[in-house]
Amino acid sequence: MKMKIKMNKYFKYITLKNSISLLLFILLFLSCAQYPRDLVYQESTIGQLDDGEMEGLLSMGELKKHGDFGLGTFDGLDGEMVGVDGEFFQVDYTGKANSVNDKIKTPFAMVTFFESDKSITLTGDYNYQLLKDTIDQALPSKDLIYAIKITGEYQFVKTRSVPKQQKPYPSLKEAVKQQKIFDFKDIKGTAVGFWVPKFMKNINVPGYHFHFITEDKKAGGHMLEFKILNPTVHIDFNTDLHLSLFYD
Repeated sequence: MKMKIKMNKYFKYITLKNSISLLLFILLFLSCAQYPRDLVYQESTIGQLDDGEMEGLLSMGELKKHGDFGLGTFDGLDGEMVGVDGEFFQVDYTGKANSVNDKIKTPFAMVTFFESDKSITLTGDYNYQLLKDTIDQALPSKDLIYAIKITGEYQFVKTRSVPKQQKPYPSLKEAVKQQKIFDFKDIKGTAVGFWVPKFMKNINVPGYHFHFITEDKKAGGHMLEFKILNPTVHIDFNTDLHLSLFYD
């Protein structure tokens, strides 16, 4: 989107007050154009993380400018990132969720400003596969990126986290071998995740990818399996992707 500003011979007669108003309008317009709401911002690629590029170079303060919802990891693969309702948490190797400050850095993250375009309220028990199959039916296209939030009464959740890696960093596959598994039973919480098209397989994880945080924001991790009763699913349709390979 581009906005053209045309100045004519009457421009010199604009008052200082009007000039300030015009400037504020232009800044507001450019701000909206720079950060469209149906946009996913991604820092780095899953391919780079797979290859062991785990040094955090983008600060959380900068990342938060691009979204209030998302997932990722931290410097040296130090835990799982969960972002929901504008709050970001780090689930460490013990499974404990901690608030993150703006100075902590990430090597890989995916965020958006979450605005639900479609909500589904379901009745009954759903495991991970059944719920994914159900959500599939609600996606209007296989060429978009969807941010997905799932809330409800989780009868069972299995998550993981990985210890911080040391240089020289291993591949992601090797690092995950050190994962620690956490089991939760009869707990309320939120699954935070995305559905990504298959053609993005070298950029991000194709299909579904979820991280989990408990309702009290004290624990969570990368979601492996779950069973949920009467889930509510909120889906945010995203038409644009901003892939950043630069760092602050």
